[in-house]
Amino acid sequence: MNLYLINGEENEEKTKFAALLADKLSQDKKTLIIATQRSEIFNIEDYYKKDGMITYDICDYFLGYVDIDTIINKAYDKLDFIISPLVNGKYQIEKKDIDKLLGELSYDFLVFEDLDESFLDQKIIIDIISEDNLEDDLKGDYYFINKASANFDQRLYKDLLLAKKGKYLGFVNENGSYNNILDNLLNDRAEEIPNIGFFEKLKMKFKS
Repeated sequence: MNLYLINGEENEEKTKFAALLADKLSQDKKTLIIATQRSEIFNIEDYYKKDGMITYDICDYFLGYVDIDTIINKAYDKLDFIISPLVNGKYQIEKKDIDKLLGELSYDFLVFEDLDESFLDQKIIIDIISEDNLEDDLKGDYYFINKASANFDQRLYKDLLLAKKGKYLGFVNENGSYNNILDNLLNDRAEEIPNIGFFEKLKMKFKS
């Protein structure tokens, strides 16, 4: 199995990106998206329009209340999902729980949203950051900037962005499309950041 781990601030867009990645992967292979932390904003069952329709969550399986098949929900033909605990603090997930879960699953791709990265031995980590935390150190294999302002210019931060550990996938403006980000990710390709031309630099200098 190929494992993806999506890291980022709690917001609706992070869940949407995780679901869009899973949707894309499931076009060719059997895929499962797994949420492990309940959000007060937006959860995976909201994306699939099944809020309030699902009784059992991932922690019910870890606690031994139900079997693995009971917590797996159908989204599309080759795409399933497991929801996060319906009550915060219901159970503290440990690595042994994830090991047990992985041992019972037979999917080509797993997409985890919000999980301690040490719980997964082999994974691809995607960090989602904001324009405000470009200086942060990142541990992921890939990263992109989400909800960038309309006037964000990645060229101004080229050295900073390229110096980070992971591959830079690009940026998405508010309500923008993730198509380019997903295309770069699935093709193991970094986004090209152009240089600022000489005359443009002069214009910027006189404007400041």
